[in-house]
Amino acid sequence: MLPCSRVYALSEPENQYLQDYLDDLSAKGLICHSTSPVPSSLFFVPKKNHDLRSCIDYHAANKVTIKNRYPFLLIPLLLDQVRQSTIYTKLDLWGAYHLIRVMKGDEWKTAFQTKFGLFEYTVMPFGLCNAPAAFQFFINEVLQEFLDICVVLYIDDILIYLSSTEEHIGHVRAVLQWLREHHLCPKLEKCVFHATTVGFLGNVITSNGISMDRPKGIKFPWDAEAEKAFQRLKNKFTEALILHHPDLAQPFFVEADAFQMAVGGVLSQRDPESGHFHPVAYFSKKLLPTEKNYTVVERELLVIKLAFQEWRQHLPGARYTITIYTDHHNLQFFQATKALTPRQLHWLLFFNEFDFVITYRPGTTQQKADTLSRMGFSADVALEQVRSIIPPEKIIAVCTSQEFLEKIRVAQHKVPCSTDVHEKEGLLYHADQLYVPAKELRDTMLHWGHDSVLAGHPGVSVEFYTIYWLGEAMGLRTIPGNPRPQFMLHVLLKNSISCTLPNPAL
Repeated sequence: MLPCSRVYALSEPENQYLQDYLDDLSAKGLICHSTSPVPSSLFFVPKKNHDLRSCIDYHAANKVTIKNRYPFLLIPLLLDQVRQSTIYTKLDLWGAYHLIRVMKGDEWKTAFQTKFGLFEYTVMPFGLCNAPAAFQFFINEVLQEFLDICVVLYIDDILIYLSSTEEHIGHVRAVLQWLREHHLCPKLEKCVFHATTVGFLGNVITSNGISMDRPKGIKFPWDAEAEKAFQRLKNKFTEALILHHPDLAQPFFVEADAFQMAVGGVLSQRDPESGHFHPVAYFSKKLLPTEKNYTVVERELLVIKLAFQEWRQHLPGARYTITIYTDHHNLQFFQATKALTPRQLHWLLFFNEFDFVITYRPGTTQQKADTLSRMGFSADVALEQVRSIIPPEKIIAVCTSQEFLEKIRVAQHKVPCSTDVHEKEGLLYHADQLYVPAKELRDTMLHWGHDSVLAGHPGVSVEFYTIYWLGEAMGLRTIPGNPRPQFMLHVLLKNSISCTLPNPAL
């Protein structure tokens, strides 16, 4: 038996709207009084036009409902169908769900309770888990003859697309007439007719490509600094590329990258005129626990496999060889490698469906794919706590000791002090570099810089210029007991397990 829900507390405007809502639906025969033993709760959420939308919490009923698995096309596939169109008409149906009646005898399952009494729907309400699938089946049956010709559907959103103005007008009339015959009424204020730019399913569609829909009506303070920032953003956005429609007559390029926690990829095509790459699609995916245990090579292969699966509507049978860019050098020899693991052999059978070549590109040129493989997946990664490497008071304590001051006086007689040396808040700086005086503090800084997850173990020549202290640059190396930094760094790297391990081969 389903649990009985409670009556939610509503504000005075919401109570007035609820009374009008109940009177309106009762007059239309869409609801009636109920004696259901398992009513759900009703509440309201604001619409974009500041009106209220009634919502019923059918959470308990949905848990015990057998799910309708009617298929929904993925939004990227729907958007891909309109890539060669230039004129669009968008229709939004009025009260779409209320056009489908609830099966006789099942009305009690839709019951909801209010301070004005207990009611149940005679038509399909919003909130039931099978409502979207039921209406998608219904609207697909109604407009079946227009699908994949000039219409794409997603529940109650209808987009009519064509490149010819005359044909477009004719198809719009035909679709509207067909909807009228089936008693389906578009909501005029939410419809767009014969437009070159249209918002659809959270995206803005034009003949040039697809971009994200931007929210409107957000108020915030505006001053000179905001205006300056706005102009900078506007310039960046006008320079930035939106997602272009894929051109099957042009070559495809895939930028792929794998991280310890996630993978990401970018599908692009080259502009024949400018030679620049234009993004067609993006994807990113968090790795499963088993996938995190893959070797580096298998993670890099996995992202290519997932990219092929993600863009399967474009890549199989491509007219030109697909170029895969990776920052893993050995991966470009994968197709010629004979010694493969069972998993790699299984993937190789899948890869045989595609004509592609793997090309190495340094990681510094893979920023787009790197960003996708590293965004938003930090929850499972134990990041180092952001903190000061050496507290300033420790440095000040050393700098004010008599022993240290005596060493400074001796050193100044031998090596003149640089004019770039200055004091700030009790600390000594050379230009913008902090001087770290004591060996113990230098060791702390050296180990932190080497062991950090951001260090990367690049080797002595690179790491020396990343981790050094000012005393060497200032000439304070003449102070007794101050070892040369190269020697200390060589000792540290020689004893580092991470730096002495060989790079994994394919």
